[in-house]
Amino acid sequence: MYRNRGLSGQLKIVSVLAFLIIISVFMLYYSISGSPEMNISNNGGHKSKYIEIETFKVEPSEFKLSENGTLILTIRNLVMHKINITVKFETHKNVKIFLGEKLLPKEGGNYTFSMSLEPGEKREIPFTIKATMDIGDYERGYYIKAYIFVNNTLVTSVETIFKVVRK
Repeated sequence: MYRNRGLSGQLKIVSVLAFLIIISVFMLYYSISGSPEMNISNNGGHKSKYIEIETFKVEPSEFKLSENGTLILTIRNLVMHKINITVKFETHKNVKIFLGEKLLPKEGGNYTFSMSLEPGEKREIPFTIKATMDIGDYERGYYIKAYIFVNNTLVTSVETIFKVVRK
């Protein structure tokens, strides 16, 4: 038979439902955000056990098709020994990455750059970015994602975006 639960029974049901919704939101957030070692950032500011990425951005964030952008990567060694760093840049096929006037080599479809850092050393590396657009595009947004390896082990990744306009 039907039994009236009263106000306290309804409060219990509402409390349980609220609790389940909150737990679901947290689970969804953590499943979307991924691993704590992976960081998507437009400016850098990420630390791992071995390195700190102080800057990872394209300047200017919007430039004309006839101009070039500069990708700035500032990286610091946080450990007390020399480390070898390899950066693999994933980007769109219309984007080319240069160090000075020399196009970076591609390995597995990604532009690759390697260097060594002494203990505590900080280095800022300016890469030149050249982008093209498809016929009919007036403006186009692009991304560059850097996978950073220390002594052949992936330690972090960072990402930045920029826009190219036809003027």
